[in-house]
Amino acid sequence: MSIQDALKGIRRRYADHLHDHRAQLSNLVQDARQGPDPVAAIEQIRFRAHKISGTAATLGFQSLGETAALCEQRANVCLEAQAHVDPMLAVATQLIGRIDEALGDIG
Repeated sequence: MSIQDALKGIRRRYADHLHDHRAQLSNLVQDARQGPDPVAAIEQIRFRAHKISGTAATLGFQSLGETAALCEQRANVCLEAQAHVDPMLAVATQLIGRIDEALGDIG
C-alpha cells in the first residue's frame, strides 16, 4: 500500500467524523439561537470546532481548519465576554459549509 492510498483511507475515515460534526453543529447552532441553554450549545460548538481545527489542516483541508479555528476563537470571546452570539454563529454556519466542501472533496 502506498502512502497516497493510506492517506485516502484516513481521509475517508475522517469524512465519517465530519458527517457527525456537521450534524451536531447544525443542531447546536439552532440550540444557541433558540434552545434552553445557549451557553452549553456554544461550549459544544467550541469543542467541535477545536477538534476539527486540530485535524483538518493535517489532512489537507486548510480552509476547513482555518474556519474551525476562527469559530473556536469567536466562541471563546462569546463565552468569556458574554458577547453577542451572532458573529460566532455566522462563523459556525460557515464552518458547516466548509465541512460540506471537504466532504465533497473526499467524495
